[in-house]
Amino acid sequence: MFLFWIIFLCSYFLVILFFLIRFFTAQKYPTGNIPNLPNVVIPVRNEEDNLKVLLLAIEQFRLPKEQFIFVDDHSEDATVTHLIENGFEPIHLSSEHGKKAAMVLGVQKAASEYVLFNDADVIYDSEYIELFTGITNAEFDIMVLPVWIKKKTSLLNAIVRLDQAQLQFLTFGMRGNLGNGANLIVRKESFLKYQKGLQKDLLSGDDYFLLKEGKKQEAIVKYCLSTEFSLETNGPDSLKSLLMQRRRWIKKTFQRGGIIEIISSLLWVVLSIIPYLLIFNWLYFNKIEFLYFFGMKLGIDLLIFAPPLVLNKNLRLLYLLPILEFLYPFYYLSVLIGLGFKNNWKGRDL
Repeated sequence: MFLFWIIFLCSYFLVILFFLIRFFTAQKYPTGNIPNLPNVVIPVRNEEDNLKVLLLAIEQFRLPKEQFIFVDDHSEDATVTHLIENGFEPIHLSSEHGKKAAMVLGVQKAASEYVLFNDADVIYDSEYIELFTGITNAEFDIMVLPVWIKKKTSLLNAIVRLDQAQLQFLTFGMRGNLGNGANLIVRKESFLKYQKGLQKDLLSGDDYFLLKEGKKQEAIVKYCLSTEFSLETNGPDSLKSLLMQRRRWIKKTFQRGGIIEIISSLLWVVLSIIPYLLIFNWLYFNKIEFLYFFGMKLGIDLLIFAPPLVLNKNLRLLYLLPILEFLYPFYYLSVLIGLGFKNNWKGRDL
């Protein structure tokens, strides 16, 4: 049993070390030939509460209203009213629905060569948009930018921010496979070309499917790990909304993902039960071995969580990591069980 854990954890360490190297070798500043400011496409559905903060932030940019393209996905609240009252002219999906359709329509209406995608709940920095005018001398079709969770005073928020750090590590460590539509910049011509290869029944395609189709068509995909170009979003505010969000992500992988993506997801779930396997080892074999191997597992996981937290200046969240080690199996189990049930997202069954 001792030899098994040594081999297993050493193999785990080598995989994480590979991702760690890729994480640290991601671009620190985005480069690309953008002659003018990109149009900003923001899909909206029932975003009444988020728009109050977003529109106030947009005012500080002092840019023409036409720079921002809001695409309404059949909102049932005062979203459209708020946009019109603030001088914006949202465009509307007709028969289609879903975020992917909203993004495609927004890109079709864009006048710029590059298009920046943001979500309605992002927290803008005062110089965020104008930073893109300084991008020169490189080529890309898609560029993935960092996304963090806004800090709030709750245990759930702390856990979500810690989990987001892991997602950012995997996003930039597994470059070419993951992204986030809340902060993504694309070449207009390339984006529309990639959409033709996606199935029409996919309601979402802002990150995972877009990247997957882009890879098929030899897209130039770059990852920029820069705090200047990062954005914060409001994370899930309840355990229910957190689980529903994760179910959407996992469901996309299982429905449309390749064999490598599915195996990787299942392997990550299996890795989450290691602490409980070590407890079994403690109860029936050797108590010292439990402390030794759990310490090794925790040390390896620090390589996952610490780099993004250092970048985002949230290193103190690591005190929750030992707790999270024992919560993850139940978290993943809840997500997997929920795949068999209908999920609701922004008032729409998925």
